[in-house]
Amino acid sequence: MTRRRRAAAVPGVALLLVGSLAVPAAAAPARQLRARTLVVQVAPAMAGVAFALDGRGFASDARGLASITVTGGGSHRLSVRVPAPQPGLRFEFKRWLGGHGGDEFSRSRTVTLGGPVTRLVAGFDSACQVRWSFADEQDESIPSDRVQSVTLKDDSGGRHRLPGEGFHWLPARRVVRENTGRASARPIAYSVESVMVDGTNAVFRSQQRFQAAPRTKWTISLRFYEMHIGVHDALFGFPVGSVLQIRYPDGRVRRLDLDQRSRARSGRLARGDYQLKVQGPGISWWVPVSLSRTQEVRLVFVSWLDLAVAAVALLMVVVGLPLLGGRLRGRRRRATAVAGTAAEQRDMLEQAGS
Repeated sequence: MTRRRRAAAVPGVALLLVGSLAVPAAAAPARQLRARTLVVQVAPAMAGVAFALDGRGFASDARGLASITVTGGGSHRLSVRVPAPQPGLRFEFKRWLGGHGGDEFSRSRTVTLGGPVTRLVAGFDSACQVRWSFADEQDESIPSDRVQSVTLKDDSGGRHRLPGEGFHWLPARRVVRENTGRASARPIAYSVESVMVDGTNAVFRSQQRFQAAPRTKWTISLRFYEMHIGVHDALFGFPVGSVLQIRYPDGRVRRLDLDQRSRARSGRLARGDYQLKVQGPGISWWVPVSLSRTQEVRLVFVSWLDLAVAAVALLMVVVGLPLLGGRLRGRRRRATAVAGTAAEQRDMLEQAGS
């Protein structure tokens, strides 16, 4: 009887052991099938940004939040679609931040859902379309076709060299990781480094700052001045000359007719270094002028009359000096002879008196 009871007890113990092992094995799949939520924050916050997790689509709301819940953890494939351009504004996907896979820079990535909620950031840089106009310090408009180029420097140190005319695309926001680990889309500010007009920089560096916004128009102030030019004869001071030449910093030469008083106005010119030369009955040369304000410029012109007078004076000097020297030497001889005669007469009188 004892042996039969022991034999019957063995299968019962085995069943209990199998049952006890079967409970954890069943619990493991249950844990795998728990609901997992993925939350993606769009930076900067935008509604309607489309995502897909293993082919299932979801999109961001007005706060820039997009979420999807799936059953089961592990690895999943996540992708994002770049938002469609808006008038004067376009976007570029920049990076994923967070998640168990760390930062990534492709629009499609693998994400591991290891807990109840997994959070990611999808960062987008944006660029906007801007244009500029130009005016001088008196707010008088300057045609943009006179501007050869505009060079801007953004607040991260990047430089952008663009034409003076038309609309131009500029980065407007940049996604960065803060010291706290969070991501933010920072607006980009610009300073004007140079505006090249006729080969010279018509602005003071970094004094004008702007921020990019869609389809905005910047008014850039340029340093434009004018020269009031007069020409006079070198010796006699009367007006002289017929044509004035202005050589620009880029080497271009412009001609201006002088009026009856031998005067001319240059018109508005960008600040810089110029050269002036007068054409007329005589000899002239290039005269450098540094234009930094509206100013009067007086030019001296050597006319043929000046050269004739100078030649006559030189001839008189060349011919007259020998003649004058001969006369002086003759006077000295006569004076010496007279002095000698007077001395002889004194000697004779002294001898007679003794």
